Amino acid sequence: MSRVAQHELFGHQRFLAQFSVGTLPHLQLMKAIELLGTKVAPVVKKEMASRVG
Repeated sequence: MSRVAQHELFGHQRFLAQFSVGTLPHLQLMKAIELLGTKVAPVVKKEMASRVG
């Protein structure tokens, strides 16, 4: 289920991410966090804004 679909179902306003730091090298973990903030979050924010307004 996508985050957008979860929002439609639950109407939540926050997202909590938990990363397992034992399985990924530090640089890969940092890249995953960077991608979440620079690629995923903007798309979700844009989608949410288009549904509200």
